[in-house]
Amino acid sequence: MVASVPVGPSKTDILTSEVLSYLELIQNGNKDMIQKAMDSLNLWQPNEQDEIELELNVELWCRLGRLAINQNTNAMFKVALYCADVAIKNADSKARNRKFSQIPTTRLRWYAVAEALYGEALYLLLDKEK
Repeated sequence: MVASVPVGPSKTDILTSEVLSYLELIQNGNKDMIQKAMDSLNLWQPNEQDEIELELNVELWCRLGRLAINQNTNAMFKVALYCADVAIKNADSKARNRKFSQIPTTRLRWYAVAEALYGEALYLLLDKEK
């Protein structure tokens, strides 16, 4: 009989859980957690072979970016721009090479959200007086 070795949560599971808790705190008004969430997400490079990781990574960056925009300050608009940029840059080779037919629709939607977030953050940073 082979003894089973208990397997703990993966690094991805731990980081995801940590970021989700930060996002909840941010939604409840604790904007100081935005930097902590960014720091945690920056530690995570999704595995290109794992569709769930790829989708979850872009989703979390987009959610963080949206929460940053909601703070309504220039500094947070820059954070949102950064979040959208990282969400897009963390894409796999299929997305980078524009092979969209090979990417699941659910992940493509998040890339579209990231593009929209990028545009919105950039627009909000413009000086409308000039």
